[in-house]
Amino acid sequence: MKFTITDTQYFEGISKHGKNVVVCKLYGYWSESLKTNKDVIDDLESSKVLSKNSSMPFWAVNHCIEAKAICNDDDVYDFEVGKRIAESKAKAKMFKETARTNADIIDTLEAALGAAKKELEKNERCYLKEVDHLKDIETKIEEAKVK
Repeated sequence: MKFTITDTQYFEGISKHGKNVVVCKLYGYWSESLKTNKDVIDDLESSKVLSKNSSMPFWAVNHCIEAKAICNDDDVYDFEVGKRIAESKAKAKMFKETARTNADIIDTLEAALGAAKKELEKNERCYLKEVDHLKDIETKIEEAKVK
């Protein structure tokens, strides 16, 4: 799962405390690679890994990740430096959210894998039980033929 940035916008202004501020907004979307596995998507959706402001799945919604660079009183305001700082903070948020989302996906897949392993073990036991049952039936048939 990855976040693809489609647009980056910068704004400058003054904070409520009178400090110079540069805001970076990263617009983009989550990769749609998970759409190929409907069961995983359903599990993730039921686990509330949804967009905060929508009932649509997280991968289907455009997102905006925002961060601010606030000029310290000791510094000389420079819009270009503020842009770099705000963008770096926004990207850090993006990577943190992507990592969290990937961790959620891994947890869901590990849970599904554990359930599949248990089901496999159960099916193998049932298979062996039925094979033994078939052998018992064949033995009884052979014994009946001999009598």
